[in-house]
Amino acid sequence: MKTFFINTFFKKNFTPVCVLTLLFSANLLNAQNRKYLVLLKDKNNSTYSVSKPAEFLSARAIERRKKQNISLTERDLPVNQTYLKSISATGATVRYTSKWMNAVLIEADTAKLRKVLNLSFVKGIEGNTALDSPFSTGGRIGQKTSTKGKIDVLPDYGNSLSQVAMISANEMHRRGFHGEGMLIAV
Repeated sequence: MKTFFINTFFKKNFTPVCVLTLLFSANLLNAQNRKYLVLLKDKNNSTYSVSKPAEFLSARAIERRKKQNISLTERDLPVNQTYLKSISATGATVRYTSKWMNAVLIEADTAKLRKVLNLSFVKGIEGNTALDSPFSTGGRIGQKTSTKGKIDVLPDYGNSLSQVAMISANEMHRRGFHGEGMLIAV
């Protein structure tokens, strides 16, 4: 009797059950948190100033910059704290900030992402997609090169290829520069 009821139910209601299952699954996927690199427009109204580097840089970093004749610019200022609070207020989780890219790595579902993108100081998201998306445009290199014979095989930069290329670090590696004896702030 129980088997008869189940077979009869699914024969009559197969299509509606499938449709409901698909809708429920799509809703679950939509609510999934993804990682996005949010790009900010500016560093206006920062609580920090390039005239007071000790407020956001260590004494060692300041001394290194003096020694290497590296001036401070607005890019050296931390990401605006008010912007971070506003992003967090949308419900998105702030995972990391990049002062040089003026960007914030967040974790959010699509509804929270829409709220973040509507903030006046947000320029957009890197690659117009989630960082963990199979459609993101990350690349890898590991091919042979013959540039001046310095390096036969370039390192595999993995998902950081776009960042490495952005600062031309891959070209520096090709030319034999690897930063030996240098302290690099991260």
